[in-house]
Amino acid sequence: VGHIDHGKTTLQDFIRQSHYKIGQMLLLQQKYKEALEQYQKFVKEYPDTRETQDAWFDMGICYEQLGELKKAIATLKGVKKYPRPEILQQRIQKLEARYRLRKR
Repeated sequence: VGHIDHGKTTLQDFIRQSHYKIGQMLLLQQKYKEALEQYQKFVKEYPDTRETQDAWFDMGICYEQLGELKKAIATLKGVKKYPRPEILQQRIQKLEARYRLRKR
């Protein structure tokens, strides 16, 4: 019989992670407006968790997919501690280039 460690994940952790995963599922289904709304609620309710920075990153993707490049750039620039900063920087640079081209 396997050992279950009940001390690792609390009910609050499970609920928080579920709220974040709803946003992820909507993003994967390309329901960008709904995903954005879910992430906005998430970061308001959970401003400083493991998933918060990922939610901000994902909000940037939603804005990008909705054609709101300026908001996407601003959102991604607001991401504080992303586990892979090089990916974050590349995405910002790509969006800034697209935004400059669009303004011409």
